[in-house]
Amino acid sequence: MAPEQRADYAETLRSLDGDIGEPWTWSTVEEFYAWHRGRSVTDLGLYLGHSAVRRRVMGNEPRAATDSELRAMADVVRQEAPATLGLSTGLIYSPAVFSDQRELTELLRAFNTVKPGALFPHIRSESDNILTAMKEV
Repeated sequence: MAPEQRADYAETLRSLDGDIGEPWTWSTVEEFYAWHRGRSVTDLGLYLGHSAVRRRVMGNEPRAATDSELRAMADVVRQEAPATLGLSTGLIYSPAVFSDQRELTELLRAFNTVKPGALFPHIRSESDNILTAMKEV
């Protein structure tokens, strides 16, 4: 996430994950690993969150990405891919809910230009539209 987005995002996640007791100081996966190192004995492997990538480039804009925004998101994915296990989606949550199949394809393609990775999808529907949602990913 962009540095100016840290406080708002930390506040959003506070009710889910608790308060770490200090300001967020990281914007990249590597910076998070550096912050986390020595704080836990648990090994850590992260998936790159689609919403985090989208939010870094577009904020919470409720629309499809433009071509230039897609290129910027693909750049973020390529930068973060070496430190992650794969790409995860939360397609029923904002802001990823506003993405389209073109965006998903471009981001997966960008990840896989760096290294083979896994897709961890949380699809758009788990009820009436489940078949359509599964075809999307």
